[in-house]
This record gives sequence, C-alpha cells and structure tokens, in this order.
Amino acid sequence: MEYRRLTGRSGPGAGRPAKLYRRPDSEVAVSIPERRYDLTGELLAAAIEESASADRPVRDVLPEMAYSAGREIGASSGSLEAALHNYGFQPRSDNCEGWVLGNCPFHQLARQHTQLICGLNLQLLRGVADGAGATGTRWC
Repeated sequence: MEYRRLTGRSGPGAGRPAKLYRRPDSEVAVSIPERRYDLTGELLAAAIEESASADRPVRDVLPEMAYSAGREIGASSGSLEAALHNYGFQPRSDNCEGWVLGNCPFHQLARQHTQLICGLNLQLLRGVADGAGATGTRWC
C-alpha cells in the first residue's frame, strides 16, 4: 500500500493522501478446515497432459500420477504424520498402529465427484505412506 496525493495539490488544505493498493507478488489463501484443491488441480492437469501424450485414458493415468505425487510428498516430509499434517488431513493415532484422518482436503470435489476424487485420494495416501516408509499403515 502506498499513500500519494493524486490531485497534484500540496500544502495545507490539499486533503488527505489517497491509499493506493497493488496486487501482492505472492498468493495468500486461507481455508478452515484446510482444503488442497491446488493439489487436485495439479494432479488432474498432469494426468490430462500425460493421457494425451501417451494416448491412454485419463482414468488410467490419474491413479499413477496421484501415487507418484504421494511418494514424493511422503519422502520429502520426513514422516507419515508430518506429511498428513502438512497436507491438511488432520491425522490422529487410533491407538492400534493406524491413523484416523479428521479432514479430507478435497471435500467439496469429493462430494460432487466421489469415485474419481476418492480414488485419487486413496492412491495419493498409498504413495505418501510408501514414500514415508510406512507401508501397511491402516486408515480410518
């Protein structure tokens, strides 16, 4: 934000300087509970591109892309719990060597496109678990 007189007048009686706003260089988004539609969009776009170049149906490519992205997320997060927390799943232990996920970061899309988005989410979570070295983890 910047203050500046737009009339060219100065001195006493020139009036209050105008507030001039500009768009920030970075994007800020807030969602409670956390939603990750950006991740879904990236996965869908990548699957469409791969589908076109490999001449394969998007429905076949999307689970592979989600699993691969999940492996990267799991490997770079340091632990399964950190990965789940960082991506908005709100994990909590079920006291039986498994996890209860308190949030779906793709909730609105999953309500409208349940089979597609929940399938994507399942493969993403499998990839996250494998990438974090937590193969065989149970989910609720």
